[in-house]
Amino acid sequence: CSKSVEVMASTTSPFVEALHAKYIASLASKTSSFEHVATEHLRMSGVYWGLSAMALMGREHEMGTDEIVEWVLSCQDRESGGFAGNVGHDAHSELLLPLRLHVHLTNSLALTYVCPPR
Repeated sequence: CSKSVEVMASTTSPFVEALHAKYIASLASKTSSFEHVATEHLRMSGVYWGLSAMALMGREHEMGTDEIVEWVLSCQDRESGGFAGNVGHDAHSELLLPLRLHVHLTNSLALTYVCPPR
């Protein structure tokens, strides 16, 4: 068991923030990948996780928050008022938490009418 710990310790690399940020930011442009298509219904949560990771690194400004706000608003079902995981999908209440966190992370006044502060 101690040998595997030694191997793991010797193979870990230092955290390279710039590379992580570049990868996260690049995901928006990889629209023809299998992963992008297969997870389109999870996009709202995925954008939240990407935006959160960038915010932890102090790089949320690199995510294009205006475009994120515009996209989030386009996911709203005008009839029910709910939000879908992506444009053209059905609204679902499980997306309210990521939506409220998008408002917080983007500091968006455009989204505050959708999720007013209590």
